[in-house]
Amino acid sequence: MLKREFLKFEMNEEGLLKVYDRFSFDNLFRLLLIHDFEHEEALNFILCNCALSTLVFQERIYNNYYLNICVEDVTFSDLLRLKGQLIEVIQAEIEEVTDLVINRTFDGYQTEIKTIYGKLQKDLGVKIEPAPDEWDRLYNVDFYIQVGSRYIGLQIKPITYEQTPEVYRWKEWLGKTHDKFERDKGGRVFIVFSIKKEGKKVIYNPEVIDEIKKEIHRLRK
Repeated sequence: MLKREFLKFEMNEEGLLKVYDRFSFDNLFRLLLIHDFEHEEALNFILCNCALSTLVFQERIYNNYYLNICVEDVTFSDLLRLKGQLIEVIQAEIEEVTDLVINRTFDGYQTEIKTIYGKLQKDLGVKIEPAPDEWDRLYNVDFYIQVGSRYIGLQIKPITYEQTPEVYRWKEWLGKTHDKFERDKGGRVFIVFSIKKEGKKVIYNPEVIDEIKKEIHRLRK
């Protein structure tokens, strides 16, 4: 398996990498490109594993500016105008790993995933399995449910209340890889958004549980 580098960013309380400014976004995006991610793959990875600010959405994602990022770039023209005003210095520590594209064993993230995973398994009454690393990369799925010879994919996405207006955009951005999963594996992919409410992790879009049940029923026919 290809060796990958581990880039340590500061994490928020949900266990997501903090990418609040354009410098951080560009540096992380270039790192992914260096390790053979396509532009859409790199964007999908960042959407799934990072906490993003409104500025990053506006200046890098909404306007498709991320498509202009390449490995050879050092600093973009819009950031050169901000020279001397850098408010965040990224301290990168790189180490080799062999089992994951980017190490995702952050304690906070793992705890959140396990909490939501357990609730889903209880509510659905079916066995939910962790997705292979390859599926994480190709399809952006964390878990799967096998129904006969076909599969349902699950993407668990921790968010904050400030990020809730972006829910429909995440579905749109991840739609291509999730459509590919459905073509290859036979079942739909469902994004389960988790959020902290009164100190506990809960599912932000609980209606997804009924949608998953309907898909299980459809595949069993």
